Amino acid sequence: MAVLSLLRSALLVLPLALPALAARSHRDLAAHSLDAGDAGKKRCGKTNVKIEFPSITLDFFIPVRTSLDKTYTVPCGPTAGNPEETVLFKCTELHDGIFSYQMLAGICKSKELVEEEKTPKCVSREMLASWTVGDEKIDLNFTLPLTVNPTGKDLPVAWQCPENSPGAGKPIEFICKGDGSWDLNSMDATQPCLSAGDDKPQQEEKPVVGGLPCKFESQEVGLTTGDKGFQLLITCTEAVTDAKVEAFVHGMDLQITAADIQPNVRTVITTQKLEDFKGRTFVFVARSNGVLGSLSASLAGTGGETSGEEPEAATPLAEGSLPCTLSKKDVTLTTNEPGFTIQLDCTDTVHNAALKMPGYADKRFSGGVGPGLYSLTTQEAADFKGKTFVLTGEYEGKEGSTNSVDI
Repeated sequence: MAVLSLLRSALLVLPLALPALAARSHRDLAAHSLDAGDAGKKRCGKTNVKIEFPSITLDFFIPVRTSLDKTYTVPCGPTAGNPEETVLFKCTELHDGIFSYQMLAGICKSKELVEEEKTPKCVSREMLASWTVGDEKIDLNFTLPLTVNPTGKDLPVAWQCPENSPGAGKPIEFICKGDGSWDLNSMDATQPCLSAGDDKPQQEEKPVVGGLPCKFESQEVGLTTGDKGFQLLITCTEAVTDAKVEAFVHGMDLQITAADIQPNVRTVITTQKLEDFKGRTFVFVARSNGVLGSLSASLAGTGGETSGEEPEAATPLAEGSLPCTLSKKDVTLTTNEPGFTIQLDCTDTVHNAALKMPGYADKRFSGGVGPGLYSLTTQEAADFKGKTFVLTGEYEGKEGSTNSVDI
């Protein structure tokens, strides 16, 4: 493995017993006998030392005489990817009259290795996905692989159902995010592991079109990258279960935690780049009062209307100046990890609203956020421990913010 290779000791080539002249004239050797200036003294003379590191081989020049057991530090230099890092040498005695520099510490890296180490990587980690099927609880254990993601975008990673699952060996897919972290929501993709084989049920239940007490819609939003985006939103008057958006991406359903959909709360299901889903029609499926129903929403014709006039410059206001209250609700994620939902309760319309998510791009809401209670985002608690959320926006032509919420 690459990590292990970085822990290997650098290789220093040393002579056994060579004439003094031959040792000094060979650039690859660090051993020296006493010269005229060193007669009667135990020290290493000026010399070149070649060191073979795992990713690069470098020649070091030690320009001073160093007494026995003394050390000298040399930088990796401009040809290395980490030029400011240093290597520590010590003057040692090989045998009578023969002295040599021994490398004690330091690691120099090639420029290619340094660039590779900067590339986001999703680390190898153990994951547990817990499912409840009827009265049975099934725990699926996964070991996610070390994955390099140079794309800066979500990267699908093909994997298989574990041996302890009913569907052992089935192909599944996880998501390595562009920032080098695993998408915990992609654990919903483990659902195929709950059943063996590819056989469908003898009677496949079909959802009743429109048979849900919900409103499923899409709206355009502006992304922090400057691109056009969209959101899928759901508002239900009654509780629903088994909620999902069918065949959302790569043919896989987007599973939705039932606890995220509260009655009479307009909930943002997902925010995506519009260009990646242009022309799509999405189907929301859920169960209400024991009946499976479906609703559809198209991206065509979405988005808030604009006047075409330039807005006046906003005047900043103090925190808490918006007619909205931000709050946190503790939830349990599908992975059984503790999580939280950020909710927004507004009494009047706020424009250009943006949820400040520490460590992530702002989550923006265009077209105005009207009066009502909204669920803005659901996250794992451990990822945001000790951090603060706040929502900014414009109200009556002035810029302001809500109260802040600490995690």
